[in-house]
Amino acid sequence: MLLLLQQADTRHWRKQSCHYELLYRQEQAAHGQTELDHRRAAEAARAADHANLERVRGQQASINERTSNDFEKRLAAARTDAVRLRSQAAAAAADPRLRGAVPVPRLPAAAGQPDEAADQDRLRLADRLTATEQAIQLDELIKWVERQSKVEASRWTIAIARPGRAAHMREMVQHTSFPKRRNLAAQRWAWAAPLMAMTACTPAGLLTSVDRLTSAAEAKRVAAAVPYGADIRHKLDVWAPRGRAAEPLPVVIFFYGGGWAEGSRSEYGFAGAAYASKGFIAVLPDYRLVPTVHFPAFVEDGALAVKWVRDNIARYGGDPKRITLAGHSAGAYNAAMLALDPKFLRGAGVDPKIIRSAALLSGPYDFYPFTEARGGAAFGQWKNPAETQPITFARRDAPPLFLAHGTSDRVVLPRNAKRLAERLRQEGAEVELRLYPRANHVDLASSLSRPFRNRTPVLDESARFLLARSR
Repeated sequence: MLLLLQQADTRHWRKQSCHYELLYRQEQAAHGQTELDHRRAAEAARAADHANLERVRGQQASINERTSNDFEKRLAAARTDAVRLRSQAAAAAADPRLRGAVPVPRLPAAAGQPDEAADQDRLRLADRLTATEQAIQLDELIKWVERQSKVEASRWTIAIARPGRAAHMREMVQHTSFPKRRNLAAQRWAWAAPLMAMTACTPAGLLTSVDRLTSAAEAKRVAAAVPYGADIRHKLDVWAPRGRAAEPLPVVIFFYGGGWAEGSRSEYGFAGAAYASKGFIAVLPDYRLVPTVHFPAFVEDGALAVKWVRDNIARYGGDPKRITLAGHSAGAYNAAMLALDPKFLRGAGVDPKIIRSAALLSGPYDFYPFTEARGGAAFGQWKNPAETQPITFARRDAPPLFLAHGTSDRVVLPRNAKRLAERLRQEGAEVELRLYPRANHVDLASSLSRPFRNRTPVLDESARFLLARSR
């Protein structure tokens, strides 16, 4: 009986042992299969990542090649335009009526009647010279981009050319390097990709595009298309220095030029960024243009912009008690009228003494009779022409004025600044006159943009003048 029990117990433990061994083997097999599955999954993932990486690299190389070729074509077209405009300028400069930058005399066709054809001819010749100056500026900008591309190529990629994404893409590709195998042409033009549309841009708009890339660390646009009046043209942008200021900053309202017939604040963002980099809150307003309106509508728009600044600039870090004005060409005229003729600001409900100083670049201040078509179109309908001239309103208690002009300016002759400065001194007002040798009408505006700031010191000198007299 005992032997039978022992045999039964032995069989039971053998059966249990086999069962445990089977379970162990099944577990080991399952574990091995899991490891194999994991290994296969990892290999598949690596293969997929490699395929995706190669696909992305191929797409990027294709984009780079297409963009590089497109930019080179546009660059060649821009150079062709510059050569064409230079040849036109040579023909215009040979005209004895423009030799020595002497204005063409206003020739009467009959007793007391102006010869409109002669006026139009002079305007065309002056515009041709201005276009040539812009072409030369464009050519210099091309050369500047080429020099920068050699230094900066490792910091930029073609993707930065996408409108509205410059700041975001700049951060993404700040330290991106080009693979050595990439086409050298792509490296050469990659930095200049934002200028791909240069042949379709105005020179002012082109300078603004460059400034957005090269001066991003200096200033930023803190408000865009803010309405300051009821008209569709009553919009303004606000620029400020980067970083937080410890106290409210002085304000400069910059009026762009364009013969009172053209222009946009978006094209002159480089001017707002320039003054913001010098410690100002800069405001760039649009204003109504000829032929939709005539004098004094565009000056009245400037007064409305001053009123908006007085009431709202504190929200953007500006001091409403330290408002200054600045402008170039027709914009300098607008600023001069606001500074000298108090009726415009009073009409907008603003105390004229709110203007602490003004910097006027290449502006017309004493240009009657109206011998050019643009002046006639903007002011010819006004019954008393003297009321359209800033020099008429020179007075002892005028705000301090900084008058800057290029000695080679053929569009607005330097005599405008000289005569206004002389009249202000006679009245006992504070004025500083700066004449820049060999500078033309375009130079003073382009000197506000980073690529051309070494052309004239007008930015530093005007900013110092405004800052010192805004305290």
